[in-house]
Order: sequence, then C-alpha cells, then structure tokens
Amino acid sequence: GEPGNGRDSNSTTHFARVAEIAIDRSGTEAYLADGYTNRRVDVIDVATGAFKRYWGAYGNRPDDDADNSYVPDQALPQQFKGPVHCAEPSNDDLIYVCDRGGDRIQVFRPDGTFIKEGMIAPQTLAMGSTWDIAFSQDDDQEFIYVADGSNMKVHILDRTSLEVLYTFGEGG
Repeated sequence: GEPGNGRDSNSTTHFARVAEIAIDRSGTEAYLADGYTNRRVDVIDVATGAFKRYWGAYGNRPDDDADNSYVPDQALPQQFKGPVHCAEPSNDDLIYVCDRGGDRIQVFRPDGTFIKEGMIAPQTLAMGSTWDIAFSQDDDQEFIYVADGSNMKVHILDRTSLEVLYTFGEGG
C-alpha cells in the first residue's frame, strides 16, 4: 500500500489504519478489518500480498460520504459505523465482522455476500460494544465470545442465531 493517503474505502492500493488481520483455515487469504479510517473488510492473497476484494456493511460498496449515523431503535446505517474492529473467519468459512461503533456483528461469505447480523448492547453508542470476538474451541464453534470494552463485559453468543446467551464482567 501507499502510506499517507487518508480515507478512501474504495482504493485497491492502500489501507487506512487496519485494526486486525486474520487468516482463513486454508492459509490462503487474509481478512483485514480496515476500519479506523476506511469502512470496509479487505481480502489479501497470503502468498502474493495481492489485493483481491473488499466490501462494506451488508456487502455494499463502501461510501465514505454516506451518513453512517447510528441511533438505537432506528434504521441501522447501511455503511459500517466503525471502526471495523475485527474480521474473523470461522471453521465453516464464514467471516464475522465487528462494527464496533454500530454495536453489531455482521456475518458474510468469503466473497462478501451478507448473511445476517446481530446487535450487542445496542444502547452503548460512543466507543461501541463489539471490540473483538473469539470462537469456542469445539469443532462447531457453537459460541462466540464478544469483548465489549465500553461496557467492560464479555457477551457469550450462540453462533448460529447470534443471540446473547450470557453476559459477565464489570469495570474496576
């Protein structure tokens, strides 16, 4: 990439403050949470470093000029609120994306096709609730553990439904 180019969520030549990188099971693709400045997920070929594809919220083309305001109990923004804070491949090759400021996790196929989303502590606002995720260690990865840095909690989700099953923790 080319440093110093600022926000351009549709550039294929540079990133803008990537939050996290994760590699798929096959070891061939890297998923970048390119979301502190840009509003997207990038996919890079691990062997060559070549830029392969990218997408925004709901699999949409990112729009840096779109209104991405998030107000609980109103229509969700069609762009990532940001920062896009994780892009984690699961054992069944789905990509789980943390839209931290949007208090949501969106799930995609590796080609960027949107599948579903789940809201986590939707009244959080400000710094958001979906800071990072980890999958349970069973083969089916039945659970997702969501680190919520704003509320200082961990949320345990059913991975299939994205329903919050249990929450624990408190600041201090």
